[in-house]
Amino acid sequence: MFSKTSLISFSLLLSQASGFGAGGSIPLHRSTASRSSSSRLYYLNDPSALTAQDLTNIKKRGRYELHSNNVSCLTASSTTDDVVKAIKRASNTKSVHDIQTIGAFLIEGTDESFGYGFKGDLLARFAVAALRLNEYELAQRAIEMRRADFPATIVPFESAAILRGLLRCHRIEEAFDFLDDELSVEEIHGIYNADRLQHRAQALASIASRHFFEAEPQVAVRACAMLQALGPVVADASLSAEFLDMPWHRLLVAADQCKVSKPDGDYDQLVEAIRSFPLDDDFVAVFERLAEK
Repeated sequence: MFSKTSLISFSLLLSQASGFGAGGSIPLHRSTASRSSSSRLYYLNDPSALTAQDLTNIKKRGRYELHSNNVSCLTASSTTDDVVKAIKRASNTKSVHDIQTIGAFLIEGTDESFGYGFKGDLLARFAVAALRLNEYELAQRAIEMRRADFPATIVPFESAAILRGLLRCHRIEEAFDFLDDELSVEEIHGIYNADRLQHRAQALASIASRHFFEAEPQVAVRACAMLQALGPVVADASLSAEFLDMPWHRLLVAADQCKVSKPDGDYDQLVEAIRSFPLDDDFVAVFERLAEK
């Protein structure tokens, strides 16, 4: 059985296969062999975070002042570009004060017409930044407003970014709920949304690899089971391995690392998930070689 063979041997075999670039190796965005958890949050304990009275006073004045030279405040005359710059700066500097102020501006200081149709996109961008600073409740308000008031503007890549933010905050059940809300498997007149299926698959792979690396196989296996269920849907939608661009190599390395400390996990679930998806020929050849051992 496949489970009796170290999963890391897959990556060694795969690195010898042809078709993966010069030298026959797979370029990874980062080293994964000895990855430690990257989900820990590093943000400033901003002493100037807003109180409830501060927010009340700001709303009365109509001037949402920020700790930034580029965008010193947000007002009714601010542009979408101003808000994007403010969000980026608050995220980069990890300013809780500014992210709270921007949230108050977007959620309570503007109406649906702000941004000429782009307010939903701003709310998504803001939610990602708020989650990065562990401002979950504020991010949730933005997510709910976006879903209620701007459903037509929801796009899969923004939903996937928000889901990754939930994972960084260790909001696991919320991430699974969000996955089914915004990256669901559904047909419209018999047609699947290819981008939604792609981002759902990649999001589940992200959940699985993150929790394998964090030695939490129960959550990872749950995501793998959902991947296995998604496989036939992906096949029915005629999506290619190239389009899906699944990080199978990373998942196998993560599972192998997890297996060292948690040998009793159901790692065969990952194998079955992989088998259910379309795979490129080089991957299949190496995968089957390993499965025979």
